[in-house]
Amino acid sequence: METSHFNILGTRIRLGDYDELLSLVLCHPEPVTISYAHFDILLQARKNEKLRALLNSSSTITYIDGIAARLAIRMLFRRSAPKVNATDFNYRLLDAAQQRQWRIACIGGTPGIEYALKRSLLDRGIPEECLFIRHGYYEKDDGSMCADLSSFGADMLFLGMGHPKQFAWVHSHASCRHAPIIVIAGAFLDFIGGMRQRAPRWMRRANLEWLHRLLLEPGRLWRRYLLAIPAFFMYLLMARFKRSAR
Repeated sequence: METSHFNILGTRIRLGDYDELLSLVLCHPEPVTISYAHFDILLQARKNEKLRALLNSSSTITYIDGIAARLAIRMLFRRSAPKVNATDFNYRLLDAAQQRQWRIACIGGTPGIEYALKRSLLDRGIPEECLFIRHGYYEKDDGSMCADLSSFGADMLFLGMGHPKQFAWVHSHASCRHAPIIVIAGAFLDFIGGMRQRAPRWMRRANLEWLHRLLLEPGRLWRRYLLAIPAFFMYLLMARFKRSAR
């Protein structure tokens, strides 16, 4: 099937499997931003106009990530959505960039990640001269880092600063872009650099990766999973009632 648009709580998302989304990215007019949208991002975009505008931009490809967002498609449109995991899709984007010998920039992760991330990417066979790596804990208006990034001439930029910082960065750098393809990467760079551990494969297959992250970071994530999920489904039920009443 071809990718198609669906509206979830005001955010326009694309449905497609990995191959369809990758093909869409590679043939999309540049510049383009690729962003995942799990339930918390969809919930925040509902009330955050700047975030919603960024995700809905014609130059952004927004795809759903996670079981809650896929259930939203079933609730609102009575159809199933292909299972797409943002981390797995980012690996495919990275492989595509490597195959095309693109210059790859990575900004994100915790201080100290640079060496481990660089080593991991070199081990994947990416030449050192094709890599630009910085951690994500710097001020968004750091002119020196941005000048270095622009001089590097990246073909693809992976931005993994967490939400909302990574979206704020794209918004504040919209005029200069720094790369024709920007990938909102979340924790992807931490996973590659070994700073965070992914859920075991059996948990990912069982749609329990969220539980693994909650157990690892309960202080940071308990509000997201225990408070935001009920709110998300409440708004979905309201949206479904409105659609049925038309």
